[in-house]
Amino acid sequence: MPNSSLFFAEEKIIDSAISTINKIDKLSKEDIKNAYKSIFKSYKSLYKQFRRLIKLSDKQQLKLNSLNEALEIRKHFIKKIFGRYLSEDIVATLLETPDGLKLGGERRVVTIMMTDLRGFTALCETLSPENVLKIINTYLEVISEVVLKYNGTIDEIIGDGLFIIFGAPIQKSDDAIRSVACAIDMQLAMITVNQRIQKMGFPELELGIGINTGEVVVGNIGSQFRTKYGLIGSNVNLTARIESYTIGGQILISENTLKACGDTVQVNNTFEVLPKGLAKPINIYDINGIKAPYHLFLQKQKDEMFTLETPLPVLLYLIKQKHVCDDALHGVIIKLNKASCIIECEIRLEMLSNIKMTLFDENNNPVSQELYAKINKNMTNHSTHYKIHFTSIPQEARNFFNGVMSKI
Repeated sequence: MPNSSLFFAEEKIIDSAISTINKIDKLSKEDIKNAYKSIFKSYKSLYKQFRRLIKLSDKQQLKLNSLNEALEIRKHFIKKIFGRYLSEDIVATLLETPDGLKLGGERRVVTIMMTDLRGFTALCETLSPENVLKIINTYLEVISEVVLKYNGTIDEIIGDGLFIIFGAPIQKSDDAIRSVACAIDMQLAMITVNQRIQKMGFPELELGIGINTGEVVVGNIGSQFRTKYGLIGSNVNLTARIESYTIGGQILISENTLKACGDTVQVNNTFEVLPKGLAKPINIYDINGIKAPYHLFLQKQKDEMFTLETPLPVLLYLIKQKHVCDDALHGVIIKLNKASCIIECEIRLEMLSNIKMTLFDENNNPVSQELYAKINKNMTNHSTHYKIHFTSIPQEARNFFNGVMSKI
């Protein structure tokens, strides 16, 4: 019986009892006895119905509790599984917002970070798939923890690169500042990464980081069959261009990010570049520290160069849009350390250009054809002497350089 029916039944019994009591002085003892029996019988029936309802309610509550428990277990499972691919913020947004999986987005100013392990692709060609995964998983374990520490959202893992968002799905006033602090902490964490992978017998890795702040469309992108939370807009492409200019251990940020950070960041150098897709050059900034409240600063690299008695011949091939040009430029290495060198080239080269090098020994015997580098500095304004930073050094070239420097 429904609760409302039960209520009216109880009310009817009470009315009947009151009516009977009002007439009690007109009734015989036998009638009164029968009336009380009738009332007792009605209440007994009512009591049994109450008991059935209570039992039913208890069963429904137990079932509801069981369903809630199962829902929480499933929710925890989803967070655990998808949390390995998306940040907890995104998973929480999808699970807790009624329209969390609805396609569409909004315009919002965010700070975007893109990272890349310099020379890792070339290293992968010399390793087994199992060893490649060992390295990348070690790297991601350390770096992901740093990103989450600064409330960054890891939107994508693209090979050895990371696409990280500050400002979506949760936006804060210090998104840009936290992104720079996170980037510096990530570079410092590479010390731990390299300690771990060197114990496995693998060479050191270097990380390049690009950061940009700007308006994008953010939200759920895709179809009913495949959906991802992501960003769309020219500022995403610009971030990728900025990252491509970095060398290992470097953090480059856009002017928008610099303005958003104010005077909290410490700028080491400024470059004027013309990224693909832009009509005018822009300035990008080499960051080496951030002030209060983080007080994080990159370690100064020892830049001592060994002058070579006999210059080492090299052939230089410019890399444009990830394609190696066929035309070779002649040059020589005149100074060297384990991470970079000074070369003299036959023509002027564009700053921040990527190059592939063929290295020869003093007797013009080939040593390596897979040496990659980035032009980092023009030593003077009126010469063809350049400082270049190696982005990928094959083991044969590394052994050769170590042998050359040990003789100086």
